[in-house]
Amino acid sequence: MTAQDVERARKVFSEELHASDGLRHYLEVVVPSHAQVNLEDSGLWSAFLPGVPLWAEAPAYDAVVHAMISELREYAAEWREELFEAPNHRENWGLVLLVEISSDQQLTEWLGCTL
Repeated sequence: MTAQDVERARKVFSEELHASDGLRHYLEVVVPSHAQVNLEDSGLWSAFLPGVPLWAEAPAYDAVVHAMISELREYAAEWREELFEAPNHRENWGLVLLVEISSDQQLTEWLGCTL
């Protein structure tokens, strides 16, 4: 699937998504986060998603969750620009679409984090 395909899908479903969240729910099921958030020995919090090259670090739990959401949004933007062609990123289109159609609160819940 190309970035253009993802863009087309996003446009086609955007109105329905705001009304029903059906696609978003489906993506949450097929793209589980498996996020891991840890308090490191240094006193900093770290978060990462196994299988995805995303990692965040911050001095507080809520800050690391927000940092991970920022990393997810940056990754989605970079994926649309060029990463969609890379063999090791090509299959992450579901993650990208999930990030793009989700609010920060929804992403927090998907990550399995409570603030």
